[in-house]
Amino acid sequence: MKIDKERIGGDMGWLCACGCGQRGHDLHHALFSRLKRFPYLDAAENLVLVNHDEHIARKFDNVEWRKKFWALQCKRYGVEHMEEWIAGLPAKLDKKRIDFIDD
Repeated sequence: MKIDKERIGGDMGWLCACGCGQRGHDLHHALFSRLKRFPYLDAAENLVLVNHDEHIARKFDNVEWRKKFWALQCKRYGVEHMEEWIAGLPAKLDKKRIDFIDD
């Protein structure tokens, strides 16, 4: 299934979700890393549009950015929707990456 990057960009259009003002090129798995065996992680709730250079430099692969992207996704989809999406993920998925949500 092809993912619509413009739809993922939401109100930011084609701009990088980090707020740098650059054009977004790549879809970044914001909360959970991409795992081929778990295609449900390719959901809009887990994807943000980011600048290619920042993406390949792994700028967003840390807890600080996961927290920022969680806040962004909650703004886009609503906290209740995001919590329901998380709750609907299979139990076998390691959710340690989002332990900060309970804070």
